Amino acid sequence: MGPTLERLEALSRSLPGRRLGVVGDLIADVYIFARPSRLSREAPVLVVQYLEEKVIPGSAANTAMNAAALGGEVRVLGTVGEDGPGRAVLETFRKAGLETSGVLALSGAGTVTKTRILVGDPGRTPQQVIRLDRGTRKGVPPDLEKRLLEKIEEADPEVDGWLVSDYEFGLVTEAIAARILRSAREGKYVVVDSRHRLGLFKGADALCPNQEELGEFLGRPLETREAILEGGRAALETLEAKVLFLTLGNQGMAVFSRGGDPVFLPVVGPDQVTDVSGAGDTVAATILLARCSGADPVEAGWLATCAASVVVQKLGAATATPSELRKALKKAKPLLGKSRQGKEAKK
Repeated sequence: MGPTLERLEALSRSLPGRRLGVVGDLIADVYIFARPSRLSREAPVLVVQYLEEKVIPGSAANTAMNAAALGGEVRVLGTVGEDGPGRAVLETFRKAGLETSGVLALSGAGTVTKTRILVGDPGRTPQQVIRLDRGTRKGVPPDLEKRLLEKIEEADPEVDGWLVSDYEFGLVTEAIAARILRSAREGKYVVVDSRHRLGLFKGADALCPNQEELGEFLGRPLETREAILEGGRAALETLEAKVLFLTLGNQGMAVFSRGGDPVFLPVVGPDQVTDVSGAGDTVAATILLARCSGADPVEAGWLATCAASVVVQKLGAATATPSELRKALKKAKPLLGKSRQGKEAKK
């Protein structure tokens, strides 16, 4: 038997007020919306008419926004450039009530931005036609790294857990990873979402890779149920984590925990999705909130799966509210008793 709806609803109500530190690569996601106009006479391309532009926190910034949207009291640690996108991200943080004294300005460097141009007729979901990335920052200057380490030291007594969102833009140095992992050894919950450097985070409470990222770490594809089971168990031991939450796209999630059998959780909600951007950020944020609220690994996985089912129905890097999470939990009720059916290694 899996967890009951009543238990998951009770956990969802306990998420608000948990104090989290989020450290990682703060990105500005810029969305430019336009409507199709005509074909260009200059080249075989579409001419579009500009409608509006939005700047949304992305990557680690989106992770922090997700934790705050579910009621977490969030301290953000990272860097932004002294530019328009950086100021827009900071302003969004402040409006959402995040604590931003740990966000440091990068003098002379711009905020990493991902600009998406979306085109569509009024009344229809716009489609992304191109993405322009700016900024390839690798690492932070030694003086900023020292200041970030000091900020982590100051924040550590004030948080219940840490979330590392490592998109490999260089904010999470070896020294910063080591300091966060020290908190894990001292008993704090530490959840890590790292795109290409899982090996840097041995000893975290929980790791949240997707199928491709874990395959890259192991050096082999995870294309079958057997490969997933073998790879998940191997990574759990190699990385010395307590739990590994492996996201499997439209196949749901596999939860590997020490002393327990792997558990496969199905996808919740409709098969049709609007945008998967940032769903992994939602998963990581929800898992940390859940773990800090006393959820066991499978309960945390269910809450994260349901939260992700909300945001993939929205355009862009999005967040889920507590009421949206509870609605998703109700939709998941028929699936809860089936969560352990895929755990056997021989299937």
